[in-house]
Amino acid sequence: FAPPGCEDIVVESLSLDSLVPILKWSSQPYGSKWVHRQAMHFLCEEFSQVVTSDVLYELSKEHLLSAIQSDYLQASEQDILKYVVKWGEQQLIKRMADREPNLLSGTAHSVNKRGVKRRDLDVEELKEILSPLLPFIRTEHILPPNS
Repeated sequence: FAPPGCEDIVVESLSLDSLVPILKWSSQPYGSKWVHRQAMHFLCEEFSQVVTSDVLYELSKEHLLSAIQSDYLQASEQDILKYVVKWGEQQLIKRMADREPNLLSGTAHSVNKRGVKRRDLDVEELKEILSPLLPFIRTEHILPPNS
């Protein structure tokens, strides 16, 4: 356990750069529940800043899920859907890299050289990655009722 006052210092240091490491540490059994609550509060309050930076891609599925389930999330459902899909696409690209390392390395026909095109992504695998998250996005707030 952290000595008294240390948790305050950790929370005061919350920023885009420190968010993911603090979330990871505070989620551990030896971490701090209070610091974790503060970090999640930061994530929800600063959601638009987080998702428009590379921090989005570092978020774990659990932390992203907690954020989109929060009543305090500062974002429209349309933005939530857009950035959850972007997060899912990045997770899929990471999976592709793990399966076929040379696909993403510096070879002439690698993905890094030409970038991954959306059409190259397996829609079914993307659905599987997003399936735990999508039920918590209130699509009825995005689409007209008769859509």
